Amino acid sequence: MSTNFEQAAVDLKARLTNGDPLSDCMVFFDKHFSEVVGFLELGRLKQSPKIVDLVCSIVEKSFDAELELTYSKFFYIKPLCLYHGPCNFGNVMGNIFYFTDINQGVIGLDSGSDEQSIQFLELREAASEPASVE
Repeated sequence: MSTNFEQAAVDLKARLTNGDPLSDCMVFFDKHFSEVVGFLELGRLKQSPKIVDLVCSIVEKSFDAELELTYSKFFYIKPLCLYHGPCNFGNVMGNIFYFTDINQGVIGLDSGSDEQSIQFLELREAASEPASVE
């Protein structure tokens, strides 16, 4: 694994725990992870019921409605303790990243055609235990 990804993970975790704006954290993730050649080959497809439940819970609270997760494709990179990937709630498209070792991440949701329709929500597990990654 590239030390660049490892250092970027350390930097992103610091941004999350220091309370940087969620939109800035997502831009950092895109720039240092998802837009970097080779990043997508690092992980493996892994649907975690715990991560899915967390994402659904946060989104439903934000929209104050019960929404159905119609699509998700989450990947896990074990050395980085990182889940990431796309998800949809009907016509609301989302993208997440979540660090299991600090129980924190971000979901970006796009429910329209302009920048005003993009929301960034904190993914944070209330429990003190890290999300399991069997």
